[in-house]
Amino acid sequence: MGGYGALRYAGRHPELFSAVGAFSPGTDIYDPGAQAIITGSTWQVGASILWTGLFDGKFRVTGDTAYRMATVFGPPATWPGQNPVNLALDGKYASYGGKPALYAGGTGGTGEQEIGAMTAALHQDLKDHAVTHRYCRGSGDHAWPYWGPELKDFVAYAYGTAPGTAPAPAPCPNGWGLENP
Repeated sequence: MGGYGALRYAGRHPELFSAVGAFSPGTDIYDPGAQAIITGSTWQVGASILWTGLFDGKFRVTGDTAYRMATVFGPPATWPGQNPVNLALDGKYASYGGKPALYAGGTGGTGEQEIGAMTAALHQDLKDHAVTHRYCRGSGDHAWPYWGPELKDFVAYAYGTAPGTAPAPAPCPNGWGLENP
């Protein structure tokens, strides 16, 4: 949950960060598709990291969806303060001076179609609240071959020319063309 984590920590602690880049991020923990991905992962691999603990059942979280979600995120009453969509609606990304960036694909069997749709919704929320940000979306998948070029693009975007001073945004990476409106 790296993309989700980046958005969560940036939204909760804008005083600590100057930019936020989210690659294939989970953006809404209330979404049933996101919950299916999260709870499926907690049951299949639990708290394992790579092969460490993968086959050890004590790292797995069993139980129904509500229990597994509460195990990961705490009581549901605390979710708005850690859910990127809620953080966006509360204006938590506005202080980044145009340096939030969202990247998502839209293909593949790894949940990227759902993640792409959720990221598009967050993009719209940011637009609706006049939060300047970069949004790149294309036919990519939830995989490192896409995230590498996205990371390079994000670093150039966040630490290159100040927002609004360049004649036009650079094309999005991965052959996705111009930045999505």
